[in-house]
Amino acid sequence: MTHSDTTSAVLKQFFGAYFHEDWTLDAADSRAVVEEFLTDGKLPPTQLLTLATAIDQITTAHSELELPSVMFDKWGAYYRPVAPETYASWLTEIAERFRQAARDR
Repeated sequence: MTHSDTTSAVLKQFFGAYFHEDWTLDAADSRAVVEEFLTDGKLPPTQLLTLATAIDQITTAHSELELPSVMFDKWGAYYRPVAPETYASWLTEIAERFRQAARDR
């Protein structure tokens, strides 16, 4: 498995398993889900930075109109932002939280 395959697998696990169909039953909001992932995963800083960069790439590679289907079809995320939040702003927030967690480790 290549580095990018590993990153894709971790992202699919993160979005698909943590933002599953009933994620709102497990957490108060999306920030709590991200914190749960960071606590459960205990990923090294380098991997968190790699994930943050991959999330940035998702955001820049797709328009806001494309992101709902990309997030659901490719990554398995059932998250739906509520205005004024957008998919891009949600993903950017996650990437920044991963970077912060990398700095803190």
